[in-house]
This record gives sequence, structure tokens and C-alpha cells, in this order.
Amino acid sequence: MAREMKDTGTWAHKIPLKWKTMNFSLATQKITTGLNPRNNFKLNECSAKNYYVTIRNFKNGKLFLDDNCDKITDDALYLIQKRSNLKKNDILFASISKEGQAYLISNNPQNWNINESVFSIRVNETFFCAKYFYYQITNPAYYESLKTDATGSTFKSIKQEKLKQSTVVRPPLSEQQKIADFLDEKVKEIDNAIEKTKETIELYKKYKQAIITEAVTKGLDSNTELNVINVKGINKIPKTWSVADFTKINYIRGRLGWKGLKADEYVDQGYPFLSAFNIINDKLSWNNLNFITKERYDESPEIKLKENDLLLVKDGNGIGKCAFIDSLPLGEATVNSSLAVITPIDLVHYKYEYYFFLSTIFQNVIWHLKNGMGVPHLTQESMKNIKMPLPPIKEQIEIALYLDNKCNYIDKVISKEESIILMLENYKKSLIYECVTGKRRC
Repeated sequence: MAREMKDTGTWAHKIPLKWKTMNFSLATQKITTGLNPRNNFKLNECSAKNYYVTIRNFKNGKLFLDDNCDKITDDALYLIQKRSNLKKNDILFASISKEGQAYLISNNPQNWNINESVFSIRVNETFFCAKYFYYQITNPAYYESLKTDATGSTFKSIKQEKLKQSTVVRPPLSEQQKIADFLDEKVKEIDNAIEKTKETIELYKKYKQAIITEAVTKGLDSNTELNVINVKGINKIPKTWSVADFTKINYIRGRLGWKGLKADEYVDQGYPFLSAFNIINDKLSWNNLNFITKERYDESPEIKLKENDLLLVKDGNGIGKCAFIDSLPLGEATVNSSLAVITPIDLVHYKYEYYFFLSTIFQNVIWHLKNGMGVPHLTQESMKNIKMPLPPIKEQIEIALYLDNKCNYIDKVISKEESIILMLENYKKSLIYECVTGKRRC
């Protein structure tokens, strides 16, 4: 029999007639945060062995205590714990996030604590089961209701006062536990399906890279005669090929700093100003562009883009991402200082070189840079050590066309798998919302 429902006038809309709503501040015993190191302690000192958890260290209900965490000393840990007072069943809630990220503490923390951007929430156990409350505050409908007055553009900052003033749904305690148990089981099933799909995607990506690497080192004719060469990462190449120094077959340049350019100089209409964020899945996206004035555009003529140029991310976490310019839909464009602009000489086909960038040969160079310095940089000096297999130009074009067809097919398969992940994630969000608001019996 269908439940009788009532309207709440809140993010939950309708809930069962016998359920109640409650102010967040009454539903919780405490809301605290950790400490900012600014005037309290230092990060990553020699004696530091405890983890300093920020909003980037927990996601999808999991806490990641790894090398991405800063470290704090025992004294700093004690100082933060005096403020945060973390315990088992407290809920960590990100105050800055695209969507609600939270973590339910499963055991009393021993070697970690939180920074000031993480809320620690302890429920009032007279009214709430912690696991049910966790599911409720991480569902998108509730989180969206918090963002109405939130600050920030991409990542919204939720104020503690806004959290305290929000409304939560309160079913009977016995029903809360049933909902939590049901969601634990179902969410685990969905997450397992998502992980398996991600593993499938990774296999396709490895297969794609293997095809690319084979083509740019051995060519398309499996019967061709090979020569042994002494180049790191390449054992043999076809007899008719050569090996070229990367810097001798390319005109490489980049923006020299920002030349005083500031974000507040961006204009609504002008010349597209591409960055690493415009390279998505090794393809150039002309969405979410910044624009600069003609004066700023003209002051760096060497990096005005042309068709068949290659773009390579040379700094930061995105180092090694690449794309090619097959057209300039807005007529003209330039780049910021995170990108190198590469124009191959006439003996090199731009699309063949693009695929060389995607091969394990080139990406291994990037891997060593990433693991060899704090903030990785691909410099002109480091590029001098890169060797590139070079077939005759006609064969380069044939290889590029072959890889276009192969990679387009694999990319379509990957896209289908990614759509399955999106469907599963949306189903999980919908399921949680329906359960925590009583629209679905558990």
C-alpha cells in the first residue's frame, strides 16, 4: 500500500506522514573544524608522521591517508584534536566542494586530524543514527539547498551558520537503521559495478596506447625488416626509418611568464587564451574559454596559433597532456604559460607526432619528470634528450590515418563505458534521495 505523504516545503519535498523535519543544529551535538597551520604549527617537519586531512583527502565515502596528505607532528595532532574532538561515528563534511563530500569515521582517529575547511559533525543520538544522517547530508538535493548563499564560482564554500540553519528529515530511529543498512548494501553493489567499469576503461586505454606505441615504433607492416638501435625505450625500428632529436625537428616556444597579465584583465570578447584546462582527453575543447585584448594578444606573436600546431602541457599535474590544432573556429587564438606550442618541420607530419606524444615512449619521459621533482616542468633542456622514430613522410601519414580509425573506435567504446558509469552514479544519487526522504520503502 502506498504511503501517505506530506509536503515539507524543503529540499526533501514530500516525506511520509509520520516522519518529521528538524533544524540541523538540534539534530547534532556539535559542529567543529580543525586548525589552520598558519599561526599554530608547521606542516611536513622532519618529525611529522601524522596525516593532516583536507577536503581533497576524502571522496565517495572513503578516506585516503597517503602521500597526498601533508604530515603533522604529535604536538600539532594534539593541538588540532583539542579543537576538533574527533570520535568514531563523527561525520567529516567538506565545506568547499562541487558536491557534498563526506566521510563517516569508523574508528577513533589515532594518527590523523583535519584542517579548517573540514566540518566535523556529531549527531544527536536521541534523534539520529549516524549512518542514516551521513546518507542524508551527502545526497545532492540537500547539498544543493546549502549552496543558495554559498560563495565561490566552481567550488562553493558552505558556511557553518548555513549548515546549522538547514532542515533535515527525521524518520523513527528504527526506520533510520533499516534505511542505512539497505543503502549500505545497495551502494556497495553500485560502487562495485562502477569500479569494474572503470577497470574495463583502463584496459581499453592501455590497449589503445599499446596500438599507438607499436605503430610509431614498428610501423604497419609486420614483415618489414628491423634495425636494432640504442635508444632508451626503443629497441628496434624499421630499416627505412631514422631517429631524430626532438628539438631539431620542431619549433618549440611558449609564453614567457604572464608579462604582468592578471585574471581581471580577461574580457568577455576578444582573443581566445587557451590553457591546460582546455585539453580534455588529449583533444582541444573550445568551451569555457578566457579571452584577452588585442594588445595582449599582439605582444606575443610567436605563440599565435596556426592550424597543424601541437599543444603540450609543460607544467604542473597535467604535464604531458597534448592536443593538435586542426582548425581555429574563432579565427585566432593564443596560449597561457602552462602550454608549449610546437610546430613540426616539413619532414614531420603533425598528426604522427601527436600520436608519438601519446605513446609509452614519450609518456615514460613525462612519468620520470613527475616523479623526479616537486612541481614537474618540461623544459627545452629536458626535451633535448627525447628521441623520436621518424618514418618517411608518406608512411607517417599512413600511420596517422590508421591510428585515427583505431583510436576513434576505441574512444567510442570508452565513451559508452563512461556513460554506464554516469548512469550508475545518477542511479545511486536517486536511490539515496528516495530512501532518505521515505519515497521508497527500504
